Amino acid sequence: MESVKQKYERRKDGYDRLLRKQEKAEKEISNLRLLSAAAEIGIAVYLYIKGKYIFLPPACSFS
Repeated sequence: MESVKQKYERRKDGYDRLLRKQEKAEKEISNLRLLSAAAEIGIAVYLYIKGKYIFLPPACSFS
């Protein structure tokens, strides 16, 4: 029969593994959000430099 301390250690190890798994997933999601935001900013700057103001409504275009 397991002692109380052994049960505690087993549960603690299980929760530590779960925490590491969740932290890894959190970092991956955070990195993907950062990558997508950087890509969106890059595309917006590129389109602005090329003169394609697709983000402005037609009433606000300067041409």
